[in-house]
Amino acid sequence: MKSVDTRLAEKLRVRLDAGTLPTTRPRFIWAWPGAGETCSACDQPIAAGQGMYEVDWNEKAYGFHPACYGLWRDELIRRGWYKSS
Repeated sequence: MKSVDTRLAEKLRVRLDAGTLPTTRPRFIWAWPGAGETCSACDQPIAAGQGMYEVDWNEKAYGFHPACYGLWRDELIRRGWYKSS
């Protein structure tokens, strides 16, 4: 049985390959408490008071749980897509 992180990492890779998640380092990253938004990586709600990262990419906002953001960022780095500005 695959771990939750492994399944999430696979989901992230599929979404990156499909272009449905940002594929480059965002220019801006915001952090604040969630308010029930759906995480762009795991599709689970980001509860009120739970930490959230938001990035804007191609005029669309993507919200992530902190752990999901870390997996997404790490996958961009692994692919060589997370370039410093």
